Amino acid sequence: TTEGIHVQSTRAILQRNESCVLFLLDGFDELRPEARAAGQAISKLLSGKMYPKSTIVITSRPSAGVQQHTRPDCHIRIMGFSPLHVEKYIRQYFSITGKPDLAEKLISTLDESQIVTDTTCTPLFLLLVCVLWEEDQNVVTVGTRTRLYNDLLTDLIRKHCKREGVDMPTDRMSEDSEVADALLHLGKLALQALLRNETLVDIAEVERQQ
Repeated sequence: TTEGIHVQSTRAILQRNESCVLFLLDGFDELRPEARAAGQAISKLLSGKMYPKSTIVITSRPSAGVQQHTRPDCHIRIMGFSPLHVEKYIRQYFSITGKPDLAEKLISTLDESQIVTDTTCTPLFLLLVCVLWEEDQNVVTVGTRTRLYNDLLTDLIRKHCKREGVDMPTDRMSEDSEVADALLHLGKLALQALLRNETLVDIAEVERQQ
Protein backbone atom coordinates (compact mmCIF):
# COMPACT_ATOMS: atom_id res chain seq x y z
CA THR A 1 0.00 0.00 0.00
CA THR A 2 0.93 3.66 -0.45
CA GLU A 3 -0.43 5.97 2.25
CA GLY A 4 -3.38 3.66 2.86
CA ILE A 5 -4.14 3.18 -0.84
CA HIS A 6 -3.96 -0.35 -2.22
CA VAL A 7 -2.03 -0.14 -5.48
CA GLN A 8 -3.48 -3.33 -6.92
CA SER A 9 -7.03 -2.27 -6.07
CA THR A 10 -6.47 1.13 -7.68
CA ARG A 11 -5.04 -0.51 -10.78
CA ALA A 12 -8.06 -2.80 -11.02
CA ILE A 13 -10.44 0.17 -10.75
CA LEU A 14 -8.57 2.03 -13.50
CA GLN A 15 -8.70 -0.99 -15.77
CA ARG A 16 -12.45 -1.51 -15.23
CA ASN A 17 -13.21 2.18 -15.91
CA GLU A 18 -10.47 2.85 -18.42
CA SER A 19 -12.58 4.82 -20.89
CA CYS A 20 -13.68 7.19 -18.10
CA VAL A 21 -10.17 7.87 -16.78
CA LEU A 22 -8.35 11.16 -17.40
CA PHE A 23 -4.60 11.38 -16.81
CA LEU A 24 -3.28 14.92 -16.40
CA LEU A 25 0.47 15.22 -16.99
CA ASP A 26 1.10 18.80 -15.90
CA GLY A 27 4.58 20.21 -16.57
CA PHE A 28 5.80 17.42 -18.83
CA ASP A 29 8.89 19.48 -19.68
CA GLU A 30 9.96 19.32 -16.02
CA LEU A 31 9.97 15.53 -15.99
CA ARG A 32 13.38 13.97 -15.42
CA PRO A 33 14.80 12.20 -18.50
CA GLU A 34 14.92 8.83 -16.75
CA ALA A 35 11.17 9.02 -16.11
CA ARG A 36 10.56 9.33 -19.86
CA ALA A 37 12.73 6.33 -20.71
CA ALA A 38 11.23 3.33 -22.50
CA GLY A 39 9.66 0.89 -20.09
CA GLN A 40 8.72 3.54 -17.56
CA ALA A 41 5.04 4.07 -16.66
CA ILE A 42 4.69 7.43 -18.41
CA SER A 43 6.32 6.11 -21.58
CA LYS A 44 3.92 3.15 -21.59
CA LEU A 45 0.98 5.47 -21.00
CA LEU A 46 1.88 7.78 -23.88
CA SER A 47 2.57 4.90 -26.28
CA GLY A 48 -0.81 3.34 -25.54
CA LYS A 49 0.61 0.20 -23.92
CA MET A 50 -1.02 1.17 -20.64
CA TYR A 51 -4.70 2.18 -20.38
CA PRO A 52 -5.05 2.75 -24.16
CA LYS A 53 -8.72 3.77 -23.88
CA SER A 54 -8.05 6.52 -21.34
CA THR A 55 -7.75 10.24 -22.08
CA ILE A 56 -4.45 12.06 -21.54
CA VAL A 57 -3.92 15.82 -21.18
CA ILE A 58 -0.32 17.07 -21.30
CA THR A 59 0.86 20.58 -20.45
CA SER A 60 4.38 21.51 -21.41
CA ARG A 61 6.66 24.19 -22.80
CA PRO A 62 7.01 23.81 -26.60
CA SER A 63 10.72 22.96 -26.25
CA ALA A 64 9.98 19.69 -24.44
CA GLY A 65 9.23 17.88 -27.70
CA VAL A 66 6.07 16.08 -26.60
CA GLN A 67 5.51 14.95 -30.20
CA GLN A 68 8.58 12.73 -29.89
CA HIS A 69 6.80 10.61 -27.30
CA THR A 70 3.20 10.60 -28.55
CA ARG A 71 0.92 11.76 -31.35
CA PRO A 72 -1.73 13.98 -29.76
CA ASP A 73 -5.22 14.11 -31.25
CA CYS A 74 -5.40 17.81 -30.42
CA HIS A 75 -2.56 20.31 -30.01
CA ILE A 76 -3.32 23.67 -28.35
CA ARG A 77 -0.73 26.42 -28.09
CA ILE A 78 -1.14 29.12 -25.43
CA MET A 79 -0.28 32.46 -26.97
CA GLY A 80 1.21 35.46 -25.20
CA PHE A 81 -0.68 38.61 -24.25
CA SER A 82 -2.20 40.51 -27.16
CA PRO A 83 -1.60 44.30 -27.33
CA LEU A 84 -5.09 44.85 -25.88
CA HIS A 85 -4.35 42.48 -22.98
CA VAL A 86 -1.10 44.32 -22.32
CA GLU A 87 -2.77 47.72 -22.18
CA LYS A 88 -5.55 46.40 -19.93
CA TYR A 89 -3.02 44.84 -17.56
CA ILE A 90 -0.92 48.01 -17.39
CA ARG A 91 -3.95 50.18 -16.61
CA GLN A 92 -5.12 47.75 -13.92
CA TYR A 93 -1.67 47.59 -12.33
CA PHE A 94 -1.23 51.35 -12.06
CA SER A 95 -4.85 51.81 -11.03
CA ILE A 96 -4.17 49.53 -8.05
CA THR A 97 -0.96 51.37 -7.21
CA GLY A 98 -2.74 54.72 -7.46
CA LYS A 99 -0.60 56.04 -10.32
CA PRO A 100 -2.83 55.91 -13.43
CA ASP A 101 -0.80 58.60 -15.21
CA LEU A 102 2.17 56.22 -15.36
CA ALA A 103 0.03 53.68 -17.21
CA GLU A 104 -0.59 55.94 -20.17
CA LYS A 105 3.08 56.90 -20.34
CA LEU A 106 4.16 53.25 -20.39
CA ILE A 107 1.58 52.39 -23.06
CA SER A 108 2.94 55.22 -25.20
CA THR A 109 6.46 53.89 -24.69
CA LEU A 110 5.43 50.49 -26.07
CA ASP A 111 4.79 52.14 -29.44
CA GLU A 112 8.32 53.55 -29.44
CA SER A 113 10.36 50.58 -28.15
CA GLN A 114 10.11 47.19 -29.86
CA ILE A 115 12.37 45.71 -27.17
CA VAL A 116 9.93 46.60 -24.39
CA THR A 117 6.94 45.58 -26.51
CA ASP A 118 8.37 42.10 -27.17
CA THR A 119 9.10 41.63 -23.47
CA THR A 120 5.56 42.47 -22.36
CA CYS A 121 4.02 39.59 -24.34
CA THR A 122 4.83 37.40 -21.34
CA PRO A 123 2.63 38.24 -18.31
CA LEU A 124 5.41 37.73 -15.77
CA PHE A 125 7.80 40.00 -17.65
CA LEU A 126 5.02 42.54 -18.08
CA LEU A 127 4.60 42.65 -14.31
CA LEU A 128 8.34 43.18 -13.88
CA VAL A 129 8.34 45.96 -16.49
CA CYS A 130 5.50 47.69 -14.63
CA VAL A 131 7.41 47.43 -11.34
CA LEU A 132 10.59 48.76 -12.95
CA TRP A 133 8.70 51.54 -14.74
CA GLU A 134 7.17 52.61 -11.45
CA GLU A 135 10.63 53.00 -9.93
CA ASP A 136 12.68 54.38 -12.83
CA GLN A 137 11.17 55.14 -16.23
CA ASN A 138 14.54 55.93 -17.82
CA VAL A 139 15.83 52.42 -17.12
CA VAL A 140 13.01 50.87 -19.14
CA THR A 141 13.32 53.16 -22.16
CA VAL A 142 17.09 53.27 -22.57
CA GLY A 143 19.41 50.51 -23.75
CA THR A 144 19.30 47.03 -25.26
CA ARG A 145 17.27 43.92 -24.46
CA THR A 146 20.20 42.58 -22.42
CA ARG A 147 20.30 45.84 -20.44
CA LEU A 148 16.56 45.59 -19.79
CA TYR A 149 16.87 41.99 -18.54
CA ASN A 150 19.81 42.97 -16.34
CA ASP A 151 17.81 45.84 -14.85
CA LEU A 152 14.83 43.57 -14.22
CA LEU A 153 17.11 41.06 -12.52
CA THR A 154 18.78 43.77 -10.44
CA ASP A 155 15.40 45.04 -9.30
CA LEU A 156 14.28 41.54 -8.28
CA ILE A 157 17.47 40.99 -6.30
CA ARG A 158 17.16 44.38 -4.64
CA LYS A 159 13.60 43.59 -3.54
CA HIS A 160 14.66 40.15 -2.28
CA CYS A 161 17.53 41.64 -0.26
CA LYS A 162 15.21 44.24 1.22
CA ARG A 163 12.62 41.59 2.14
CA GLU A 164 15.25 39.33 3.72
CA GLY A 165 17.04 42.18 5.48
CA VAL A 166 20.24 41.62 3.50
CA ASP A 167 22.43 44.53 2.40
CA MET A 168 22.91 44.78 -1.34
CA PRO A 169 26.38 46.19 -2.08
CA THR A 170 25.29 48.58 -4.85
CA ASP A 171 22.27 49.44 -6.93
CA ARG A 172 24.14 48.05 -9.93
CA MET A 173 25.74 44.64 -9.80
CA SER A 174 29.47 45.16 -10.27
CA GLU A 175 31.49 42.22 -11.55
CA ASP A 176 33.26 41.75 -8.23
CA SER A 177 30.18 41.97 -6.00
CA GLU A 178 28.84 39.07 -3.95
CA VAL A 179 25.59 39.27 -5.89
CA ALA A 180 27.37 38.94 -9.25
CA ASP A 181 29.38 35.99 -7.91
CA ALA A 182 26.21 34.27 -6.71
CA LEU A 183 24.56 34.81 -10.10
CA LEU A 184 27.55 33.29 -11.88
CA HIS A 185 27.26 30.16 -9.73
CA LEU A 186 23.50 30.05 -10.37
CA GLY A 187 24.07 30.41 -14.10
CA LYS A 188 26.59 27.56 -14.00
CA LEU A 189 24.08 25.30 -12.26
CA ALA A 190 21.40 26.23 -14.81
CA LEU A 191 23.73 25.51 -17.75
CA GLN A 192 24.77 22.15 -16.32
CA ALA A 193 21.10 21.24 -15.83
CA LEU A 194 20.25 22.20 -19.41
CA LEU A 195 23.14 20.11 -20.74
CA ARG A 196 21.63 17.18 -18.82
CA ASN A 197 18.23 18.03 -20.38
CA GLU A 198 16.82 18.91 -16.96
CA THR A 199 14.63 21.91 -16.18
CA LEU A 200 14.71 21.54 -12.40
CA VAL A 201 17.66 21.83 -10.05
CA ASP A 202 17.64 19.67 -6.93
CA ILE A 203 19.01 21.98 -4.22
CA ALA A 204 19.64 19.07 -1.84
CA GLU A 205 21.73 17.34 -4.52
CA VAL A 206 23.67 20.56 -5.20
CA GLU A 207 24.43 20.96 -1.49
CA ARG A 208 25.68 17.37 -1.29
CA GLN A 209 28.07 18.01 -4.18
CA GLN A 210 29.55 21.15 -2.61
